[in-house]
Amino acid sequence: MRFVLVTLIWLVIVGGLKLYTERRDTALARSPWQPVAEIMAMGTFALEITPTFGIEPDPFALTTTDAQLMDIRVNGITLTPPADRPRANTPLRFDSVENIRHGHNEIFIRASPPFDEGGRVYGIRVRCFHDAESLTDQTIWAEGGATVVGTVGFTYEPNGGKPHDH
Repeated sequence: MRFVLVTLIWLVIVGGLKLYTERRDTALARSPWQPVAEIMAMGTFALEITPTFGIEPDPFALTTTDAQLMDIRVNGITLTPPADRPRANTPLRFDSVENIRHGHNEIFIRASPPFDEGGRVYGIRVRCFHDAESLTDQTIWAEGGATVVGTVGFTYEPNGGKPHDH
């Protein structure tokens, strides 16, 4: 009798779960889900990056070329830094940045400070402009000679909307 009762309970639980998942999957398949279209912003955008240190190759990387000294991405698209090595307090300017869109945007930056000057606080100032109007002005900081890495987020609102930092 116990065996029959256990089998009956097992069938009810497993059968109910199977019925629930089948109905859930068919309901999800019928939903009118569509990806959100990204609207690219119009106008001229510029990005200015000013490190407070001379950027050096990462001492812990297996291989590093001068082209890989800085990792700069705007909304996931990599920007190629200039050929010459960035110097301390000298702005790097990228004119005609094309990957800015309406709504939320992110700028990711990673750079290594000089290894032999450990113990200091380093930073990278990130500024983004739209037709000479400042969209964001933030600084990414790192202490103790650590790699300076961070993301600067901002919202671009056309038609008179006030941009703001995150």
